[in-house]
Amino acid sequence: MNKVLKVFCIGLLLVALLLAVFVPFGSNLSVSAEANIVVVGEGCVSVAPNVATINIAVETRKEDLNQAVSENKASTDGIFEILAQAGYSEDDIQTKNFSVYQRFDYSNGEKFLGYQVRSSFEVRTKDLDGLDDLIKNLTASGANCVEGITFSCDNEDELYKQAIKLALENAKVKASALSQENLEVEKITEEFCYMNSLYRDCYSFASGKEISKGTIKVSAKVIVEFSEEIENNQP
Repeated sequence: MNKVLKVFCIGLLLVALLLAVFVPFGSNLSVSAEANIVVVGEGCVSVAPNVATINIAVETRKEDLNQAVSENKASTDGIFEILAQAGYSEDDIQTKNFSVYQRFDYSNGEKFLGYQVRSSFEVRTKDLDGLDDLIKNLTASGANCVEGITFSCDNEDELYKQAIKLALENAKVKASALSQENLEVEKITEEFCYMNSLYRDCYSFASGKEISKGTIKVSAKVIVEFSEEIENNQP
């Protein structure tokens, strides 16, 4: 037992000697510790739209089915021809739906009225200044249903890159307000990307006023984890 105690005391003496050699008298011991800060960053980019998608339809009602289909096709072909003459390609025009319905009058029993044939499609254009004239030409050519217009941007990816950079900068500003230490980015988590498409219904055009294009907003949100090194000076 005395031998163990003797060895223990010798060990303590050696530790004291080592501290005396490597740590000058009166100096402070510097102990570093790491802490993490987690903040949410948000960024938003606002731009004017450069693409309009017009949703239109040709609706034909006739007692005879073949006549209804034939007249509907003639009107649709005429619209496609006008669009082709105006420089629109097949990529700019997409058929959305083709339907045939029987029509009945149920006000006094059941009376067969005929058939309703409907062809709906969308036209994509970048000529926003000529949008009013385009709709007028389409309706004059047989498009008797203008269902709405959607405005968007064709460079969504580039806009999102700008928004996510702003979100990261926003996170750095928030983290700097929480700590005066040197901060390093440890982890970035992408939360979401959102781009609002602006919709205008048919009443916007029917009112006779100029169609408002509005502003497209692309938003991004990130969660950023920062590490900070804190030094504690101990005497």
